[in-house]
Amino acid sequence: MTKTGRRVSWGVGLAALALMAIPVSAPGASPRLHLGIVTLSASHLPIWGTEDGGYFPQEGVDVQSIVIGGSATALQSLLAGDVALVTVAGPAVVNAKLRGADLVMIAGLVTFPPYEVVVRPDIARVEELRGKALAVNRFGGAADFLLRHLLRQHGMNPDRDVKILQVGGQTERVAALGQGTVAGTAVDAPFTTKARRFGVRTLVDLTKSGIAFQHTGLSGLGRTLQADRDRVRRLMRAVARGIHRIKTDREFAIRSVVRHLRLERPDEAVEAVELFAPKLPAAPYPTLQGLQFILDSLAEKSPRARAVSPEALTDLSFVRELEESGFIRRLYARPAGPR
Repeated sequence: MTKTGRRVSWGVGLAALALMAIPVSAPGASPRLHLGIVTLSASHLPIWGTEDGGYFPQEGVDVQSIVIGGSATALQSLLAGDVALVTVAGPAVVNAKLRGADLVMIAGLVTFPPYEVVVRPDIARVEELRGKALAVNRFGGAADFLLRHLLRQHGMNPDRDVKILQVGGQTERVAALGQGTVAGTAVDAPFTTKARRFGVRTLVDLTKSGIAFQHTGLSGLGRTLQADRDRVRRLMRAVARGIHRIKTDREFAIRSVVRHLRLERPDEAVEAVELFAPKLPAAPYPTLQGLQFILDSLAEKSPRARAVSPEALTDLSFVRELEESGFIRRLYARPAGPR
């Protein structure tokens, strides 16, 4: 049984907490590898495809995914040894690194901003958000980061000119917008479809912005990843197969979205598959350009970010091994479908 409910204060000191982390290959530890899922979102299609295709056991690794509410709680669980990997986005990785955590991203699953900023129908310009309330999941998460970036681009101070509320996942944010509790939020497909049923409008479509942004990725503590390198390597082989299946088997991908988001209408899943599947990287390297974008943005308030390179936030060796061995090339040389 995991202890994801544990609350660990960042003020205790991340260095001390990291020493407490249980290596994933510790003697007597369960052979199961726990993977912390930050939120229910179609950005996790690569993981869902891996699970639904049965690729983890086929690659000889026992993985259990656990949904954890928000990146801060996920990182606490990682540092406490409750999970071996987490699916946090780039801003969480950068912030943890700035606090001294031995955190590295080994795979970049979604390397673009997947959100649309949806607002009440009476709002036509970003500047009209001044003085209004906006909903995010948690402070420091990807939606929070991108909304703040957008506001600054339009001459607003996110801490002074708007009220940003921690509302929860996308279901809760869409509900808050529909009820009029907030004036806007950032959601990805299929929650964009759900939001439009409330009569809201898309103010900014960040998916078409051209921004390189490290959204969902796989991250873990550097020392523990190296201590259990063979098992992590097997996990990455499975994930590469899951990505391939999502990219090449549309009906399978739609079923995965329906199942994991518990959608009542399968047609809602189509928008999500059409958004994510074509953009998933066959070789899922974290985007160094996208991490640099995050570092540059955070440096405005945290000057220490200027001293951190995107390479220091990543371990590219797991994906590089897959690519250099020809594993990924051979995957895409085969016909689509289950195997």
